[in-house]
Amino acid sequence: MNQWDFFSNPLNIALLVIDNCVRIHRIPRYYIAGCMKLIRLFILLALAPLFVTCHRHQEHLPTPEQIAAEKLKNERVEGFLKSYEKLFAEQLSKAGCPGAAVAIVVDSSIVWTKGFGIRAASTGQPVDEHTLFRLGSLSKGVTSVLVSKLVHQGKMSWGDHVKEYIHSFTMADTSQAGRVSIAHLLSHSTGLPRHTFTDLIEGGLQSVDIVDRLSKVPLIGKEGKAFAYQNFAFSLIENIVQQKTATSFVDLLRNEIFQPAAMLDANTNFEQYVASGNYAHPHRAAKSGGFIEMPLNEKYYNAVSAGGINASIADMSHWLQLLMGQYEEIVTDSMLSDVFTPVVNTGNENRFRAWDGLKESYYGYGWRIMELSDRKVMYHGGSVNDFRTEIAIDPVSGVGICVMFNGQNNLAGHVVPDFLELWKKAMAEEAKDDAPEAVNAAQN
Repeated sequence: MNQWDFFSNPLNIALLVIDNCVRIHRIPRYYIAGCMKLIRLFILLALAPLFVTCHRHQEHLPTPEQIAAEKLKNERVEGFLKSYEKLFAEQLSKAGCPGAAVAIVVDSSIVWTKGFGIRAASTGQPVDEHTLFRLGSLSKGVTSVLVSKLVHQGKMSWGDHVKEYIHSFTMADTSQAGRVSIAHLLSHSTGLPRHTFTDLIEGGLQSVDIVDRLSKVPLIGKEGKAFAYQNFAFSLIENIVQQKTATSFVDLLRNEIFQPAAMLDANTNFEQYVASGNYAHPHRAAKSGGFIEMPLNEKYYNAVSAGGINASIADMSHWLQLLMGQYEEIVTDSMLSDVFTPVVNTGNENRFRAWDGLKESYYGYGWRIMELSDRKVMYHGGSVNDFRTEIAIDPVSGVGICVMFNGQNNLAGHVVPDFLELWKKAMAEEAKDDAPEAVNAAQN
């Protein structure tokens, strides 16, 4: 032991002081002995929290088996992604769609983002991680998470009635109009028929300028009971949010979601989309074969909450992270739990034949909940101006995926369920690995 090791121990210092007291000041040793016991006790009490902390830290250190398992999982994920990249490129080529972008997040970590093909047939410029796409109805999921955040901040409530904020809001049944709440808007369960006044929204009208026409629309059921997908009714949330917060809806999106979550390319209007200089153009399948470029339009920028957000795949990788709990300082688990909780059964739809093992489908707030035979998946699709987008999170498997296309195509309808099934099988194989072999592999 060197001199510095000696003096680093508080007990040694105490002993040295005591020895000096005995030799120099001739204090009786029996008196010192009693003091020494007290000193030892005080030192032990002072150091006890440190010992407990160290012990707890040791308890949380990964075991060799856990380290080995994590290494093998990372290797398997890397191998899976290489195979999937090749498969997706082949499928995209077969579908004929000019361009796409994919993001995959595993256990809330971004493991893969990649652009495929070209932004526009006219330019041939490649799609990259920062190429903007139009999200379409994936915007609804972003909107609902923002509203959930405001609810948990005490700024509004799921049960707030629409008529409190939009006095002209009415329905064929005036008493039902008085009962319709924010929860009903965001779960498509107001009782209005499917796609009520979507044509007027796409025609450029503002939602608040349409509400007085609702009195002539026959209802299909009571609020909270019947699911019927909406764009117009959903977008009424923008006016309510602005009244509750004294801040515009798009400013809240930027300040509460985009900027904190590092979604730095995301925006909410036509001018910003084009001004970025790195944006995908829409395409449509031609009857003669191939895809032809279509003009950009401004549909849904008047209803951003329902379908007007623009984002890159880099943005969507961060969005997936947020949805999987990575940014709890921005959005908490309880906020996410609200939007992912089933509100209404969507069994009157017959659109999801590609989902093997689908037992039931529900809608929460801005999100579909697909109840499969062995797990629940949070999912949504989007379509606007010939763009097509898909997003899903599988909490059980710990994986999330987002895919964006710059043209409607056959691959889009099954790309997400196919991916989730491939991932499930790959991870099931990983679980069969023998622990001793895993340890040996990690040590080599």
